[in-house]
Amino acid sequence: MDFRHRCSAALIACTLVFPTQLVAQEISRTVPIDDGFANADVSFTGGVAGGYEARWKVIQVNGIIEVCGAGAFTNIQLRDGVKRGLKRGQIYMNGKVILEDLSFFADAKRASKLKATPANCRSTGVKVTPQSTNFSLRYGKMTVRN
Repeated sequence: MDFRHRCSAALIACTLVFPTQLVAQEISRTVPIDDGFANADVSFTGGVAGGYEARWKVIQVNGIIEVCGAGAFTNIQLRDGVKRGLKRGQIYMNGKVILEDLSFFADAKRASKLKATPANCRSTGVKVTPQSTNFSLRYGKMTVRN
């Protein structure tokens, strides 16, 4: 068995023993975007125009907090950088992270179609309490080159 075959066999064995997190994030439901959704747009300054227009909302389902969102890229050249920012993004409740990775947001074809795109929702696993207030969204670091 040559080196390449040994590496392939080792990779397959590791994949079977240590499953990766390449499985798509579980979407709990989709909901229509309404006036209760907040804007979470990303724009860049300088010679770069556009970025990402997004809408998001926190809901509660059976006593558990879920986050719903959808977005549209407004400059295709910035897509990869914005996707990294979504992947590194977080939802906070009262200053504490309750959800990481916003790449589950539904993709609208165009910003003009954003409101017509059903938002994907993902459970945080966090129970609703009287202190379940003050939610915020933060995108992760984005690096773009124009």
